[in-house]
Amino acid sequence: MAFTFESFKPSTVDAFVDGLIEALKASVGDWFNTVQVDLRGQLEIVAQEALQTKQALAESRITEEREKRLHRLHRLAFQNTLIEMRLAAFRLLQQVVDTVFKAVGWAIYNHTGINLAPALVMPKP
Repeated sequence: MAFTFESFKPSTVDAFVDGLIEALKASVGDWFNTVQVDLRGQLEIVAQEALQTKQALAESRITEEREKRLHRLHRLAFQNTLIEMRLAAFRLLQQVVDTVFKAVGWAIYNHTGINLAPALVMPKP
């Protein structure tokens, strides 16, 4: 049976931890798949452009000055990708925190009917 917050009603700490781990697996798995595709694509594009620039210089299709300017742009694009990787890590941390609070909120809601985290716990009417 797949994990759902709507039916998450742990009776022990172990059950809570098990449910939390299942929720985190799903959350982190989605994050990893998305980030892997996005960042891999960006890195491949930067690498291909850098190779094409070097090849164009070797074939004398561009000047050395133009190659230096393009190389600087490639370096900036790569640095931008590294910054995006850091931001992706922060998004992951935020997602983990949200998932933990969501699990706590749903556990409390499912046991008591009191919604302590309305931004994260949204029961269907």
